[in-house]
Amino acid sequence: MLAQIQDTLEDVEFLGQAIANSWSLSEIRQRISDKICPAFNPNTEFDNYKERFTAATTKLRKSRIWSDPKKRKQIEKLLAQLEVLTKVE
Repeated sequence: MLAQIQDTLEDVEFLGQAIANSWSLSEIRQRISDKICPAFNPNTEFDNYKERFTAATTKLRKSRIWSDPKKRKQIEKLLAQLEVLTKVE
């Protein structure tokens, strides 16, 4: 998971913070996830939506979500909504 943070100096700093603050494994994972895909900021520009979509689809492709029938059903509904939104009139 730490390999996802690409800057070596940033890695060292992050590990130092994790040790100094006694972060749990789940806290470390959450913080790495936040670094990779920052939370929504209402002041974001239009292009950030494209970046968020790209990040979400990349995570979705790598996810184990496909083996969960309930989550697959949710994805199917969201996909149908996207298809309706992008339908050319």
